Amino acid sequence: MSVHLRPVLLVGLLVLQAITVVAVVVGTGRNTEGLLVDAMGQTMSLASDAVDQRTSEHLAPAESAAKLTSELLVDGVLPVDDDATLLAYLDAQVLSTQSISGVYVGRPDGSFLLVSRDGATEPGGTRVKTIEVGDEGIRSVTVQRDAALAEVVAAEDPTDTFDPRSRPWYEAAVDAEGVTWTDPYVFFASREPGVTTAAAARDGDGEVLAVVGVDLSLRDLSTFVGTMEVGAGSRSILLDDSGLMLAAADLDQVNVDDGEGGLRRASAEEVTDPVVVAGIRATQERAGDLGSVDAAVVVPFEVDGRRWQVAVAPLAARGPWLAAVMAPEDQFVSPVVDAQRDNVLTAALIGLAVTALAAPAVLAISRRVDRIASDAVTDPVTGVVNRREFDRLLADAVSRATPDLPVCLGVVDVDRFKPVNDTWGHGTGDQVLVAIAGRLTGELRDGEVVGRIGGDEFAVILSGVSVEAAREVLERARRAVADTPARTDKAEIGISVTIGMAVAFGTRGDDPSALLERADRALYAAKQAGRNRVGGPNEMGEERARVEELDRR
Repeated sequence: MSVHLRPVLLVGLLVLQAITVVAVVVGTGRNTEGLLVDAMGQTMSLASDAVDQRTSEHLAPAESAAKLTSELLVDGVLPVDDDATLLAYLDAQVLSTQSISGVYVGRPDGSFLLVSRDGATEPGGTRVKTIEVGDEGIRSVTVQRDAALAEVVAAEDPTDTFDPRSRPWYEAAVDAEGVTWTDPYVFFASREPGVTTAAAARDGDGEVLAVVGVDLSLRDLSTFVGTMEVGAGSRSILLDDSGLMLAAADLDQVNVDDGEGGLRRASAEEVTDPVVVAGIRATQERAGDLGSVDAAVVVPFEVDGRRWQVAVAPLAARGPWLAAVMAPEDQFVSPVVDAQRDNVLTAALIGLAVTALAAPAVLAISRRVDRIASDAVTDPVTGVVNRREFDRLLADAVSRATPDLPVCLGVVDVDRFKPVNDTWGHGTGDQVLVAIAGRLTGELRDGEVVGRIGGDEFAVILSGVSVEAAREVLERARRAVADTPARTDKAEIGISVTIGMAVAFGTRGDDPSALLERADRALYAAKQAGRNRVGGPNEMGEERARVEELDRR
């Protein structure tokens, strides 16, 4: 998407410049102004799109963290009932992603684990809360830690009535399939508005094992959105379809006193900035109500005799949220109208200057879009392709397989990986996974693919090679992992992998899921045979029979 969007943005900017120059040359002052106002509307629409992209980029890490954690709980990589292991993992999530203010796990029995920056009393520290439910009742303990994760103070609260099962994020995740987002609400600890993304981990019968929640403070999002400017005096805000504020450069426009010592979200009518109030009112008058805005709308309005424009657009990144960008018309129109009174050369120079000044902003936006596109297909820990992108590439490869140019799939499982995490921690375990991904990638040619398809499971696609050649590649990859310990910041850790191999020849019955299932069976057989080896077609009658059948045709 970003590869195509960059030239579109740049061409759009050049078109605006051309409109400006032509208007100065052939139009009257009034006609020139009309053309420039229309051009400004297009620019405002592009700016609202940019806010959407930046909001998506801000929300994505939290959603990914919730999804990954729930999957690890389902797969058993993270034990649901092991508080120490879960807290170590939650630590890593909070400390590695600045936009995340807290991560927690609630269980169906009412027990709860939390690691959060909100409510921390030590600079750079975290607050850890645990609620244990046992035969003797409920025990709630809050621990304050410093920046080095050392315990500073611990306090037990026998009066604590917090129950995760009654919180909006828990209820939303239980009712949803996959990752869900709550409506904005007031966080329990900080008493500030925020949002939570949550996902339920379920067993094979669909019963909830635990619910994972990840908090994003609207204070952080306000700082993020507030950096977007269209021009001098412009405003960029987020609000929901009921008119309640979500984010703005000035946090006082988002949070107001709730009368009980905390904060609540302000409505558009409560905002002290007259430009924001007038812009939202103009949009409501044009659209009927904010909830009916289903596509970008640009509306002119006035404040104290000065003309403004507001562009409001629904965010693809987050349900009923809206991006609103406001800018004064004279920031766009007056310089060009004044230039008309001089000569065409001056107008052309102004157009070139506008292009030169705006180009870095356009390129900066496109680079952010590049990062978003990369994050959508890349595993955030190892840098190889993620499961969704791997499935797409595998389906494409299988569709092109032929008897002469088969597709070989290798499923790679790390041997005895859990003790690594248990001994050294998940941060070190992630470093080991990064080293393994590098060794696997180093043995492949251009066009061959390595993906991470599970917690400690990778997969390799080898297209257009013989079964024997593919096996040699996988053997080299296995040796590359086993022969050199993984270097981490704590120790050099020896590790090995077991690989299951399967082949698709483009015959009836070849599809990605069947190929993956055969590779999984080969992997299981190799594990049973002793690990640290490649199990494949020469050890499985199915694959060899398929080759022989093809040879007889």
